[in-house]
Amino acid sequence: MFCKNNELYILTKQWREKKTSAYKIPVKPGKYVATKVGEYNTKGLVTGATYNKQDNSVLLVGYNIFMMPFVVEIENSSANNLFAGTVKKTQLDLGFVQMEGVTTYTDGTYYLSSESFTKLGASASIYKLNAN
Repeated sequence: MFCKNNELYILTKQWREKKTSAYKIPVKPGKYVATKVGEYNTKGLVTGATYNKQDNSVLLVGYNIFMMPFVVEIENSSANNLFAGTVKKTQLDLGFVQMEGVTTYTDGTYYLSSESFTKLGASASIYKLNAN
């Protein structure tokens, strides 16, 4: 979930299809019906998202069925379709990681967080990603 241009964007975590759908509602409190604004085949579960207003991009994080983390960079999206612009998925070479969160820091720098997953020997961690 992230906020962009006074709208709250919500992304689904689709266990069966391994896709994500994006919906948006106004940030102003009230009763709304969410508007679908796109779908993307991530081939994994999206677990976090952030909006970078410096370059008008969105970064999604998640992991696949093998607990291999990924990021999806979205540039030049439209108000009617989050995935209409340039979409680039990148697998992260971090081993078994349950990636769960992301936040924008500055100028193409992001911080990503993962949960502990003791069955695979993965501990909770924070990662720094330079997208430039």
